[in-house]
Amino acid sequence: MSNALKYQKKALSIRKKTLNINHSDFIQSYGNLSLIYNNLKEFNKALEFTKKIINIQEKTLDKNPLSLSNSYYVIAHIYVNLNILDKAIQFAKKALNIYNKNFSSNHIDVKKTKELINEIIKAQKSPYVRNITIKNFKLLKDIKLNFDKNINILIGENSSGKTSILQAISLGLLPQKNNDDRKIESFEAFITKRESFAQIEIDSYNYTKIVRLKHLY
Repeated sequence: MSNALKYQKKALSIRKKTLNINHSDFIQSYGNLSLIYNNLKEFNKALEFTKKIINIQEKTLDKNPLSLSNSYYVIAHIYVNLNILDKAIQFAKKALNIYNKNFSSNHIDVKKTKELINEIIKAQKSPYVRNITIKNFKLLKDIKLNFDKNINILIGENSSGKTSILQAISLGLLPQKNNDDRKIESFEAFITKRESFAQIEIDSYNYTKIVRLKHLY
């Protein structure tokens, strides 16, 4: 895979020296790089190059709308992998709109895009925490954890912070007014010694929530 990536980057570099940046030949290079990064599960990189493809295709929409719809479908999948579901469904619907104008309801592209949209809607109804950033919380000075949407297992030695992580998640998910710093006596014990505050930042599929714990004094 590394050789393929190296080759595609070299090909892209040559094209940049000889072609206008919006030339349609860039679509092939961007597409190959997007596919490689997607296989490597480097989804942000795959997203970057797919966006470049769409940028070119949208400027020549009248020439090949089906190519654009395919790119919309691809980027929708990438957004699903990144768990950015609002963007995923936005592009999936764009793809379906073009497919519906060109194919019958029984066409494979129409069916698979409808299935993707249904999967996204189902995922939106079952949100999960994507990651959590914890600062000055008990033994946890500054850590960030990413979670899978299925099963997650915390492994570590005694007193390494496993229970603290679970406590931080529970506390971070409590109902809270926006920008409301917690100044409750029972929470003070969670703040790392000699620190003035603790902070928990939870990132879900459609929102980010920050909880700050402060001393009463």
